[in-house]
Amino acid sequence: LKLVQQVGKNWVRAPADALVIYTASSAFLSSSARPFGMPDDSCLLHGPLPQDAQLKVNSWQSLKHRELEQSMGVSIDGYATHVCRSLPAVSVRELPDVVGSKVWDGEWLLWYTLVQILGKSSTPFSFLEVGAGCGLCGLLLAAHGHRVVVTDTATGYDGAAITWENLLHNVDSNLPAIQAAGGSIRAVAMDWTSPPEDLPRADVVIGADVVYEAHLIAPLLAALRRAAPRALIVQNTA
Repeated sequence: LKLVQQVGKNWVRAPADALVIYTASSAFLSSSARPFGMPDDSCLLHGPLPQDAQLKVNSWQSLKHRELEQSMGVSIDGYATHVCRSLPAVSVRELPDVVGSKVWDGEWLLWYTLVQILGKSSTPFSFLEVGAGCGLCGLLLAAHGHRVVVTDTATGYDGAAITWENLLHNVDSNLPAIQAAGGSIRAVAMDWTSPPEDLPRADVVIGADVVYEAHLIAPLLAALRRAAPRALIVQNTA
């Protein structure tokens, strides 16, 4: 992947030896991020833009994107929104308009909690992640040599199919590096409100921000008990 990140006012190639969370170029340029700013005569417009102004802004972003590609001599696949050199070389694609395809704070909290629990142990464990979304935690665990199954529903809510396809993309694009690190990862479509008979088993089940309706708590707990003797779930209750 050819990814870029903004450093100060300049765009540079994102490092290949770090965790990079990014948005695909086409999605990033059409989002409200507006990485190349606004055309001068649109700068005073606030809030949602009128259709003609939005089209002008989109054309401006595309023009600047092409100019950047020409200056760097590469076809840019995506724009980095988060780069962390202290974590393994994993690339995680987000989709800005789909709730399930973003990396939320709960996923980071889950990861840092796992780091504290695992410490410097070199023992590989098996993990099953429910409601994996982009798959950040599962990918990082696999890149550290663990055996991971990431799961999410492909049909359970509006946008689920898009989230599932994005999860598959993230697993497939990182698979060679994960295998080289001695880990393994695969994605399984699963709705834990009606889990399959052959529910994957693991040492630990993990998840972040997977329940927002009270009636879903009981089936989640039932699935956790079937899947592993231990579980770590981080949940935003605000």
